[in-house]
Amino acid sequence: MLLILSSAAAFCLWLIMWSVTGHGFDSFLLPIVIILVAVTVHLTIPTLPGNRARAADDDE
Repeated sequence: MLLILSSAAAFCLWLIMWSVTGHGFDSFLLPIVIILVAVTVHLTIPTLPGNRARAADDDE
């Protein structure tokens, strides 16, 4: 769910920035950072010490 929400927010931010500045690629750099941070958080949450028991329960 985190990836879907961050992708939607990043897309909206990209559209707003593109309409204001007129530079599509430059406006896309900040949403890419948002999506990369969301992916990093999504991949590291299961490996944190407090969440290992819950991740083990999900595998069963």
